[in-house]
Amino acid sequence: MLPPFPDPPRWLLACGTCAELLARYRAGAGGRDRAGTLSAESDLSGHLVAAHLAELPGYAPGCPTCTEWQAGAAHASAATLALADSDLRHRAAHLFAPTLTG
Repeated sequence: MLPPFPDPPRWLLACGTCAELLARYRAGAGGRDRAGTLSAESDLSGHLVAAHLAELPGYAPGCPTCTEWQAGAAHASAATLALADSDLRHRAAHLFAPTLTG
C-alpha cells in the first residue's frame, strides 16, 4: 500500500497545467494503469522542472532515492551532471507523489 499523497502547494494547484497533470496522475495512481501513471508522473515532473524550478523542494529526509542523488551531487562528475534532470524530476515528484521510504 502506498503512503498517503502529500498536499500539493497552493502555487501548484493555481497553475492550470500543473492542476491538469496532477489530476491525470492521481486518476492513474488510483487505478491499475501503471504505464499511464508513470507517464503522468513524468509529464508533471518535467513541467515542474521547466516552469517552476525555483519552487522545487530540496532532498526529502528518509527518501532513499534522494539520498543517492545527494551523494552523487556531492561527487559531481560529467556523468552525474548529465543526470541532473532526473534528479530534479525526482525531487519535483515529492510535491505530488507519495514518498516511499526504505
